[in-house]
Amino acid sequence: MYLTPLQEELERFVNTKSVQLNKTFADSDFTNARLISLLSKHNKHFKKLRELADLDEINHKQIGVSAGFQSKIYSVDCHFSNGRTVSVIAKIPLINGLFDCCGLDNVDEDKENSSPDTKPYDQHSIECEFYEQFGYLRNVPLPEVYYTEKIDLKGGNSGLILMENMNLKSEPLGFYRSATENQCYEEFRCGLSPEGFFPCNAYLRTSLIFLLLDFKSIMDTAKIVQNKEYSLYAIRERPIEYGALTMAHGDTQPNNIMFKTKKDGSLTDELAGIIDWQLCFYASPGLDLARFLVLGADMNVREKCEQKYYDIYYNTLTNLYGKSCSKPPFTYEQGLEMFHLCLVQQSVQTMLFASMIDISHKQMGTTEPRFGILTHRIQQSIVNARGLIKKYNLEKFVEHSSWMEN
Repeated sequence: MYLTPLQEELERFVNTKSVQLNKTFADSDFTNARLISLLSKHNKHFKKLRELADLDEINHKQIGVSAGFQSKIYSVDCHFSNGRTVSVIAKIPLINGLFDCCGLDNVDEDKENSSPDTKPYDQHSIECEFYEQFGYLRNVPLPEVYYTEKIDLKGGNSGLILMENMNLKSEPLGFYRSATENQCYEEFRCGLSPEGFFPCNAYLRTSLIFLLLDFKSIMDTAKIVQNKEYSLYAIRERPIEYGALTMAHGDTQPNNIMFKTKKDGSLTDELAGIIDWQLCFYASPGLDLARFLVLGADMNVREKCEQKYYDIYYNTLTNLYGKSCSKPPFTYEQGLEMFHLCLVQQSVQTMLFASMIDISHKQMGTTEPRFGILTHRIQQSIVNARGLIKKYNLEKFVEHSSWMEN
């Protein structure tokens, strides 16, 4: 029997009498009714269960409250009368999330000369495009994505991503435990997928200055390279010289790296997935590896695996290119230099990242007793960067860093 679009939409809410259809996700405009409609169209498991049982209840809770500044993320459980549950993640972008956190001006949608490239919420559109174009990739562990919607404020679309709930069988490493050598290897191995190029628009924004007192002792080193000029050099300019630009995730901090869990809830060394692709852009092949090590691994682990895994990385890359009778576009030494430059860059940039997390904690009136683990890890990383700054003659960038002395 043919159903009109309206009849088809109403059909989706049969057997949902106990569900509050107009209930929204916290302060967003996303409702249970819209969730049911989208999952009925795009999630085969949910659609099948709707045919077999009543939908009794929908529960959702916000997760990752202190770790994300661009989106609100909800864990959603849909409970059916036959005892089955469908769990998904709903990711709703914050139009001014990062800016609100740091007390900056809001977005002006009607501002003259405004373009998608320059709007802070365009990161959400980047992530939508990534999943649309690369969601099929199997050599990079990705969550299954059911639905994406880009932001169009004038058109009434506030943006949304519905995806697999990877928390059911995996867990992020997090900031307060160190990655093991094997977990570091999993991240290095993932970086060996063939080069992919993706037309993302991402810019280095370094205008936010919120630094913790914890970092006062290492400011003399940090101020040398804590500037836009060095970041561009390490992430873009040097790789361009070596013909090495590739697609980078851009934010491989340990909350975005998921490892499979055992029955007792402890982490394994097996990589389950990499999430949160809203910052992906053309960058150095060493960027993602460096960010993960600086934020996720204690120095004793880094000392054991940095050189060893870079050697494995380059040898494997050479073998991959060798299959097509070619060589990598950069030499072993050039690749090592790019990796080292990114380690230096990430060491100082993560000072800002940790400071923003601290701001978030203070705004919510919470404390994290383990926060010192993260700041100590960053301090050690900056101390370690001193030798690399001298090796690659990076002191010349200090002329751009006078603002650090204020």
